[in-house]
Amino acid sequence: MRIVTSANTKSASVSFRVANTTSLAHNNRENTHGNPDIDPSRIKDNVTYIRENIEDVYQREFTEAVAEYNKKQKRSDRKIDDYFKKILNDSKTHHQREIVVAIGKKDDGIDWNYKKEILEEYAKDFQKENPNLKVYNSVLHMDEANPHLHINYVPVYESNKGLKKRVGHDKAIQQQGYEDFTEWQAEQRETLESLMRGYDLRREHVGSHEYRPVAEYKAIKDEIKELENTRDTLGSEIKERTERLNTLQKLPKLKAVNVEVENRPNRLNQNEVIVEKKDFERLQKLARSAKAHSIKSEYYEQYATKASDGINTLKTQNQKLLMKNYELESRVTSAEKKANKWEKKFKELSTSVKEFVQDIFNFLPDFIEQNLHYFIKSFEKKIRDIEQDERKAVRKTRSRSNELEL
Repeated sequence: MRIVTSANTKSASVSFRVANTTSLAHNNRENTHGNPDIDPSRIKDNVTYIRENIEDVYQREFTEAVAEYNKKQKRSDRKIDDYFKKILNDSKTHHQREIVVAIGKKDDGIDWNYKKEILEEYAKDFQKENPNLKVYNSVLHMDEANPHLHINYVPVYESNKGLKKRVGHDKAIQQQGYEDFTEWQAEQRETLESLMRGYDLRREHVGSHEYRPVAEYKAIKDEIKELENTRDTLGSEIKERTERLNTLQKLPKLKAVNVEVENRPNRLNQNEVIVEKKDFERLQKLARSAKAHSIKSEYYEQYATKASDGINTLKTQNQKLLMKNYELESRVTSAEKKANKWEKKFKELSTSVKEFVQDIFNFLPDFIEQNLHYFIKSFEKKIRDIEQDERKAVRKTRSRSNELEL
């Protein structure tokens, strides 16, 4: 690394973008038509670090895993003929990724050789620092408005089930030790920033991209995750209880149903009718069903009433707790004021006592001086005990307030 020191350190932004699509024809300057930003006279200054066919990468990385997977398959339709084509046809998985890296911007006054050396160091170390991201094309462009780097790679990770080696960006990054893409991207920017310092360049943070170190990203990520879990848990519980109550309140009331049954009068008893056995059994079944629905309906109505009453009770209790909390907060404030007042009085009294004792010491014999000194010490201890009791009362009140808040 070339170390440059200067009294006037310059600032430069870091641009680090990741894309799912790419144009190798553009990256490798196989096609320059329609791109007015390219200066043909400077194409010779471009630097190619790696240039390999992506299908060769797939062949090298996945042939063994695919063969092992196919060997275990009893059904031919589950075997993989060509993993590269399989991933190309998979709408959920991107077969490769490309990052575009730049230092500074057009006409920022920073030496292009510095930018080139920084990007070159980053490009040469990228594969070593990211073993799961198999680079197949890496080129530095020096023929446009600002030097920038294109790195194309295939993200590879290992799996415990099925195909032992697969394509997947997030899992590939996680297996390198990062929690997610955000953390990995933050570390890449930190790496570039570290390289910039070797050339007396300070990273400039522009727009909404506020810089935070990787450790802080982790802490923030954990905090956000915890808050999201709490929010989801509370939201699910509220939704479940609300839906249950709404369902109970919307249960239909039992209505009378007319059932037509053929019958004929009983000649021996005018108060009775004769029905067929099958009709009688049907009536019995309907009666049992109606009874069961009636009992169930009464239970649900009672449950809904209790649930509604329970919600109202909780609301009332919550309101009381809020009032109690407000009262305790007021008491805490009052106790703190009282404690501060005692502390101020103690300091004033202590100062007065010391002045008084000093005057007495100037006139009294040694034995009287010792007795007065003991008396004053005892008096000061009593004052400290009073102050300590007040502070304990404040802490106890504040602790009670916090418990109610929880």
